[in-house]
Amino acid sequence: QTCALPILIKAIGMSPASVSRCLDKLGDTDRHGNPGMRLIVRKTDPDDYKMYRLFLTPKGQSVAGLMAQTLEITEEE
Repeated sequence: QTCALPILIKAIGMSPASVSRCLDKLGDTDRHGNPGMRLIVRKTDPDDYKMYRLFLTPKGQSVAGLMAQTLEITEEE
């Protein structure tokens, strides 16, 4: 699955700078060069060089699945 950065920014309701910092931490490295969580990959959109698309890594897909299961259990209670 993929997500365009502007859509994510609008959905979350945070500033673009804040979202960017969060995404850095979820990616390979944060803005200080420290290791990130490696849950996402950010790639330039081939149709629009100003836009980035976000992709879950296999690790990110696993974490997203666990989160979805947890939310389902919580909603059932």
